Amino acid sequence: VVYDTALLSISRQSMAPPKEQEEEEEEDSSDTAFKHECVLNGFKSLSSEQQQNVLSYHRQIEITDYDQTTNEILSVYFTNAYSIVDDGGTDIASAFFPNIARMNHSCFS
Repeated sequence: VVYDTALLSISRQSMAPPKEQEEEEEEDSSDTAFKHECVLNGFKSLSSEQQQNVLSYHRQIEITDYDQTTNEILSVYFTNAYSIVDDGGTDIASAFFPNIARMNHSCFS
């Protein structure tokens, strides 16, 4: 059995309420900025060892809006994070689980 704890996450608590269906096609820039801020603040709270671990993960989604390190952090997160279903029991919208991400890429060691 492998247990995993999220290292980084995006909270539902401060996210904007759902938009009308026709408005959902493009994500609001303030919503995107909030998600980026959640990930970056979470990354800053990690130990140096944990930060290096996060940066060692695969990046398929490339973010290019910021400096190189910020782009790498966000790219790792959005490539490897999982959406969390809102069952009323969690405030987390998505999260980066390091063990699950490694298994997903067939490189769990």
